[in-house]
Amino acid sequence: MTFGPEVNGEYVPNPDLSNHFFYTENINAAYINYQNKFDKIYLTMGLRGEQTSANGNSVTMDAQINRDYFGLFPQAMLVYKKNSKNEFSLSYNRGITRPAYEEINPFLYYVDPYDFRAGNPNLKPEYSNSIELSHTYNKTIITSLYTSIISDAYEFRFYNQNDSTKVSVNTQTNLGKVYNYGIKFSAPVVINSWWSAYYRIDVSYQRYVAYPQNGNLNKGTQDIIFNSIQNFKISETVSAVLSGEYESPTFYGITQNKARYFINASIGTKLFNKQGSLRLNVNDIFNTLQDRTNINYQNLNFRVTDKRESQVARLTFTYHFGNASVKAAAAHRTGNEEEQKRIGLGGGN
Repeated sequence: MTFGPEVNGEYVPNPDLSNHFFYTENINAAYINYQNKFDKIYLTMGLRGEQTSANGNSVTMDAQINRDYFGLFPQAMLVYKKNSKNEFSLSYNRGITRPAYEEINPFLYYVDPYDFRAGNPNLKPEYSNSIELSHTYNKTIITSLYTSIISDAYEFRFYNQNDSTKVSVNTQTNLGKVYNYGIKFSAPVVINSWWSAYYRIDVSYQRYVAYPQNGNLNKGTQDIIFNSIQNFKISETVSAVLSGEYESPTFYGITQNKARYFINASIGTKLFNKQGSLRLNVNDIFNTLQDRTNINYQNLNFRVTDKRESQVARLTFTYHFGNASVKAAAAHRTGNEEEQKRIGLGGGN
């Protein structure tokens, strides 16, 4: 990837802002699973072993990374079906999350004279150990207690600042460990013949503990997320939906986030003997969705407001031709879905 000024009609590479990065990765995996039933108890167990070899070469920075590692990832679920309306489950899972490829590429992205973004070729995967206890009532109302411990946590931005130039590089690093404890509840509610709703609330407590090389961070925070979907049947052909979400102020990585909230709305009607439909969707109707954070950690002290174009209206017309009873094509899995997610919109070469 090359970046530099235009001189006499041609772009001249700036060696400080350009990078040629090669990255290869090979993952070998083996699985074993076990399932059994004991009266009203269902047991599922599995073990996955993964061996990974990764090599990166930054030609312009004259830097190389070579990494070989092996991991075992057990998982288990115990389900107790007490009766037709009550079901309990207990699960454990050890997982791994590998960085997206663009998060490894050390190319330096220019944002403004004091803000750059870059990948971290030394970024390692993060590992999680999760336990969840759930109760399901009538196959619809779900209450869960959960806890997780994440090591080598990196899923948040970290900043390295040059104190003399005040230029900061926004990157990701294996900050430390994250301890998470919470309870979540979800339920559909039928209010009357023309109004139904779905509610979900997630209340959790997190503690971030940085590795010594990343500072002395040891901070706990609460996080409350509430979302809802309201469905309205106005007539036999006209329906409307109102949905929204609210997240309380919380701490994330090294950033303190302010509250975040939005409301979406849509209304539609069926046409031509229900073969066609016309629907108007408006996302973030009050234009409130934005990320507002501040950082006061080590030598960093600044505020960030990220306001994207979230207020969008769409008018959609759909018409179905042919036999509506024909089954849709089955979803096809290729086996590399996780790698496709890691490619994202950018990725490395």
